[in-house]
Amino acid sequence: MGDSERLAYLIGVDHRIQYTNASCGPEWRADIKALEDYLADKALELNVDLLAEEFNEEYLVQNHATGCTVRDVAGRVEKQHIFCEPDAAEREAKKLNTPDLRESFWLDRLLKSGAASLLFVCGYDHLKSFSKKLNAAGFETTILSENWGNDP
Repeated sequence: MGDSERLAYLIGVDHRIQYTNASCGPEWRADIKALEDYLADKALELNVDLLAEEFNEEYLVQNHATGCTVRDVAGRVEKQHIFCEPDAAEREAKKLNTPDLRESFWLDRLLKSGAASLLFVCGYDHLKSFSKKLNAAGFETTILSENWGNDP
């Protein structure tokens, strides 16, 4: 990897597998466990600096979460983790009222992290547009999964 080369690996998901809570049934827990194992394997295999996600603390509280899939994996593999999604106050204050503006906010957080390589988990509907933003900012992007757990 050259000095200026930055790598971003993207995984599209249904947001429900980004957290666990008391209402998680066995199938939901199995999906989350499978994603955790996949993320841990990929983070180590690709030797990324950072695990990041389209999620925030506010969503964890709203969903009565007892676990946060990506953050928990980052701890397990001893990698840095950041939430990139703005909370309601940030969305209001910065007028982040479109997917495009939110994605620009995520990119800004990723750039501020200084990570040269990262694994980013987001809603599958953002993969193509966010990949373009990362490319424009100098990242070489690879989409590892377009809809994790539901890929053909």
